[in-house]
Amino acid sequence: MGEKLVKLAVNGGIDFGAKLNGKQLSMLARYMGEEQKLEVTTFQQLYVDVPRLDELKEQVMA
Repeated sequence: MGEKLVKLAVNGGIDFGAKLNGKQLSMLARYMGEEQKLEVTTFQQLYVDVPRLDELKEQVMA
C-alpha cells in the first residue's frame, strides 16, 4: 500500500487570466511523483495529488 495522497486544487488568483509564476510551479512539481500528472480544469484550477500536505502548507505560509 502506497503513501496516502491528497488532491490539492490550485488557482492563480481571482482575476481574469490569473497566472502562476515559475517559483510556484516548481514548488508544486517538488511534491509530485514522476508518474503523476497535473490536471487543468475548466475553472482554470490545477489539480495535483500531493503526499505531504502539512509540509506543503508550512512552505506556502512561510
